[in-house]
Amino acid sequence: MPPFRRLGAVLFVLCLPLAATAGEVTLSWREGGLALSGELLSHDDAHYRIATRYGPLTIAAEAVDCAGACPDLSVWVPELQFIGSPALGRVVLPALAEAFAFRSGMRFERSLSDTGASVLVLADRTSGRVAARLTLSAADGEAARAALEAGRADYVLAIGEPPDDGFTSRLIALDALVPVVSRANPLRQIGLADLRAVRAGEIVDWARLGAPPGQIRLHALGPPETAALAGRAPSVPVSWHAGPEALARAVAGDRFALGLGRLSRIGASEPLALAGPCGRRLVAGPATLKAEDWPLTLPLLVRGRPGRETAIATDFFDWTGSESASRVIARTGLVAPRYAEVPIEAQGARLANALLAAGDEVGLADLQAMLRRLEGARRLTTTFRFRPGGSGLDAQSAANVAQLARAVGEGAFAGRTMLIAGYTDGAGPPGPNRRLALERAEAVRAALVAAIPEGALGPARVEVAGFGEALPMACDDTEWGRRVNRRVEVWLR
Repeated sequence: MPPFRRLGAVLFVLCLPLAATAGEVTLSWREGGLALSGELLSHDDAHYRIATRYGPLTIAAEAVDCAGACPDLSVWVPELQFIGSPALGRVVLPALAEAFAFRSGMRFERSLSDTGASVLVLADRTSGRVAARLTLSAADGEAARAALEAGRADYVLAIGEPPDDGFTSRLIALDALVPVVSRANPLRQIGLADLRAVRAGEIVDWARLGAPPGQIRLHALGPPETAALAGRAPSVPVSWHAGPEALARAVAGDRFALGLGRLSRIGASEPLALAGPCGRRLVAGPATLKAEDWPLTLPLLVRGRPGRETAIATDFFDWTGSESASRVIARTGLVAPRYAEVPIEAQGARLANALLAAGDEVGLADLQAMLRRLEGARRLTTTFRFRPGGSGLDAQSAANVAQLARAVGEGAFAGRTMLIAGYTDGAGPPGPNRRLALERAEAVRAALVAAIPEGALGPARVEVAGFGEALPMACDDTEWGRRVNRRVEVWLR
């Protein structure tokens, strides 16, 4: 690689403050052929920032040898500021940081600052030297974003599909909004259209939903979150709750209550399945959240500026996608996004949906051909969907590409065949639908292969197929049902 291409591979846009320092240094590329000299402006545990005739440059320390007034990078302490959702900051991130410290042979300490923020310290067990200090502060979405943009925070803890604003997003865990009732209420499912009609004041009596008569009393979490993920803000009286635990308690004690709470914190309340007009139903659970089949899934994200990241932060975030981190996430009540395998024998409801939907456009012969292709295979919960109105993958699917590519690179599927299968909704004729499904599967394969480290694919084979509308997950009568049906799945055999 030419010297200036090597230079571009290790220069970064400065996005986090570095420890200030001073003195002249010379940084020489270990591969030879290039050296830069200038005043050392600042550094962290993995980067130098120097003043050069090209302007200030930030350079990865692992790529160069330093001569002159060189600091000891090993004694620099990363101070990482996180701000945003309490759902991540109060429970999940501390639990993950503690497990990461234990796995890395470090001591973990947690305390509260004078402002009420959680302070997490990771330190060497023997020497006591601090390896990293994390500060976690709660704030609503707008305040957290403003802090990130102004440089007062390094990362935002966010919930929900992120905007396309140039910030990076790392998927940490999954939660969901779910309709909940008291266990004294015999209702066990509700249509999404009916749920929205309740919120709009068009349905006010339980008898309209098939339950004993009585006025529906609506409960919800904070208006911004609920309105963003379940339609417009309710136009009927609502009991608002600051947290999901309080909502679950209130609903559990009231036979006439209907709440929209968090799957991770349903307490003694009873979650309802979502049913469509065609008779198909979805139940919120780890598999439906991982596969993005549940229409009100909440991705929990850590968002930051693109570019340089401290070494310990990179190690930590990479570890959050591991199997051991997934167990920690599960203990908090949330769902880890890491894939799981589901044998075809355990998917009777999905196959029943396909048989019920069979007709003139998708006949029995089409279903038999699909099942022959899937025979002996196991479905990964990893599913890919695209942003509404666009061709780009949504946040959870983009994270799925990275996670699956890492697993392939680590040899998790060595010797197995990976089938990437595209599906569509029922709108349109079957021929174009099968072609569209195949195109989407090809797009996912291209993204996956591009993300796999060079030479790491090994003996694993990657095939594609387009099955069109042959395996519906939900009814096509609603937009959310059509979106659930438009997907790309991964099967292994």
